[in-house]
Amino acid sequence: MQMAQRGMTVNAARYGAARTMFAVIGPMMWTWFIADLGWRAIATNYGRIIPTIFALAQIRLTREECWEPA
Repeated sequence: MQMAQRGMTVNAARYGAARTMFAVIGPMMWTWFIADLGWRAIATNYGRIIPTIFALAQIRLTREECWEPA
């Protein structure tokens, strides 16, 4: 009977430790995943975003009323 009780105690402790570990690691992994997706979404578009920003800036500069050609 004591062996069964000790086995149940050890299993309950292992289960509690595993739940605690996953309760901490789970949200950390989700945060890492979302941050990685966001970074990849931004990083892969730099080749398109920067030229677009420069083109919009040039259009804005050339359409102002006070623009004078050099």
